[in-house]
Amino acid sequence: MAKLFINPNQSIELKSKPPINSEIATRQNIIGYNYIYYLPDPDPILRSQGNDISIYRDILNDSHVGSVWEQRISGSLSHKRKIDQNNIPLKNYEFFNSFLDNIDLDQLIYEILEARFFGFSAIELVWNRVGDYIIPIKLQAKPQEWFFFDIDNQLKLRTKENNFNGITPGAYQFLLVQNKPTYLNPYGQRLASRIFWLHTFKKGGLKFWIRFTEKYGIPYAVGKVPPGTSEKVKESLLNSLEGMVQDGIAVIPDSGSIELLTDASNSNSASNFKELLNFCNSEISKAILTQTLTTEIQDKGSYSASQVHDLQLDKLIASDRNLVESTINRLLSWINQINFGNTPPPKFKLYSENIADNNLADRDTKLKSLGVKFSKEYFVKNHGLNSNDFEFDSEPKVEVNSYSEPRNILAQTHLDKFTDEIINRPEVKKSLSRTFKPILQLIQKSTNYQDLLDNLSSVYPQMDTLELETLLKKSVFISELFGADSVQKENNL
Repeated sequence: MAKLFINPNQSIELKSKPPINSEIATRQNIIGYNYIYYLPDPDPILRSQGNDISIYRDILNDSHVGSVWEQRISGSLSHKRKIDQNNIPLKNYEFFNSFLDNIDLDQLIYEILEARFFGFSAIELVWNRVGDYIIPIKLQAKPQEWFFFDIDNQLKLRTKENNFNGITPGAYQFLLVQNKPTYLNPYGQRLASRIFWLHTFKKGGLKFWIRFTEKYGIPYAVGKVPPGTSEKVKESLLNSLEGMVQDGIAVIPDSGSIELLTDASNSNSASNFKELLNFCNSEISKAILTQTLTTEIQDKGSYSASQVHDLQLDKLIASDRNLVESTINRLLSWINQINFGNTPPPKFKLYSENIADNNLADRDTKLKSLGVKFSKEYFVKNHGLNSNDFEFDSEPKVEVNSYSEPRNILAQTHLDKFTDEIINRPEVKKSLSRTFKPILQLIQKSTNYQDLLDNLSSVYPQMDTLELETLLKKSVFISELFGADSVQKENNL
């Protein structure tokens, strides 16, 4: 009989099989979840501090945090925007383009990506009729601390009348964006939580560094007076020294002197504060950008390191782009459903202005030269082109001189025949067999492809390629003679 475990040591028997079209492993059925309605935020920092998410907002005021966060956000904001016209009527296509042109799309993208930093973002939509259509006339993200999730992981809004139980927003009322939510944590993963202590230690270190600089960064002014000097003269000299610290000017008696003392050992202590701040900044960069190169490379970088950095940053921006696209497409599908019923919804896309990547273009050129034929769908998918913006030209017809064609064919036939004779010679076959014998033995010993690949490089030193190299050099030389002779005879015609 089936059992449902409610904890590691207790279970209940299920007399009949539960229906497969409903959940049974829920918080209501599991012992240990005593929440009546409200699911507390599991963020360990918020729980330990006894605060809400608002304590994370101050972090963005940090100069370094703000810099790397804007760098990440700008990756998505710098992309161009479009709506694919495929499968939707022209009238609908023009309507949705007009809608996006009349809203602050940059602000919407920024508020969507705030979910990365704060875990989730709740964007309120205010709908109204404009002409013949019902559209959101206002889109605005509201503070996360105004919301919570219930035991069913549904979004709730705190109000004055329902501060504890909250109210359930209506359909199409809030565009909810969550960063990697789970059943245990519908509040999402937060970058702010990862850098909270780094930011705190950085603030503390900077505060102590300023105090240290004020106390030990300025030289000590020591006044010297001869023995027997009256207290009145000493006090006057002391006042002069205090003024000198601020103004650099002092009046002292002829019998006195002033000496400025510094402690060279304090410079080493000051470097400790700087190292702490640099470490905190470095770890903050890793948390937000997954690496540190752009903001901290200084004179330690290299070309290869910058390439790795760019590749990693591109992956991060691609992830953010997917989040923005899916969220805006959800919004457009709501508008489409309200105004156009069951017609196909539009697809919003972000694309780079330099979408035709040079590496991809070079690869396509090489494949084309080998005879590969690309479809129109390939260029739409991989190069960000609109299918209506380009057509394939017909293959160019190459006119060949009718008098040279038989001679070229004859020369190529002789060359092919020569190549076949060379390969089929017994001594050549023996040379090839000796050269590739270590690889053939490795293939027989290997149990799978991965094992073969892992050990392939180790057998290369065992391969004797001298005979094969000599044969190839001779073959290439003879082929060049064939080609030169063919061209010479063709030019003499």
